[in-house]
Amino acid sequence: MAKKCSYSGCTDNVWGKGFCRYHQWCRDDIQKKMKDKYIGPRTPIQRTSPQKKSEIIAQATEDNAFFLSVWNSRNHTCAYCNTKLGDIPLKYFFDHILEKSSFESLRYETENIALACFTCHQVKTSKKYTDIMRVIIYRTVLFFIENEKLVQIGNINIDRLKDWIKEPT
Repeated sequence: MAKKCSYSGCTDNVWGKGFCRYHQWCRDDIQKKMKDKYIGPRTPIQRTSPQKKSEIIAQATEDNAFFLSVWNSRNHTCAYCNTKLGDIPLKYFFDHILEKSSFESLRYETENIALACFTCHQVKTSKKYTDIMRVIIYRTVLFFIENEKLVQIGNINIDRLKDWIKEPT
């Protein structure tokens, strides 16, 4: 009989070192390696000017402080699939519900951040939304409209956006 994953409640077969393929990030050795990825900027700084380097580092520092405040104020579970995220906050756990590239003004709004596991974050980044993702996006858009932080998105009318998202029943 195949060994089962060491992650609490998981019944999948072991893929490596006691965990299934979905819970490899729970391993202590992976957590230690990934902890370094949380700190500092994601952009390669070697090829940038000194001024740009300082801007990147300042942005990363501000992002890290914001992410830590969100991490400390919420349960450490994925908003999309309820997977436990562990105790170490990693950069990819923080998902901007409304993309920061399109909604720069909402970058530091806590209501625009969802804690997400790696798999869900990748699915959402590839724009293959699940029903729960559509519901969360829809509710976030409505929240920002009601609080007048979102009036128009580029050339897109908010009513058209609501029609596109369509809250699932």
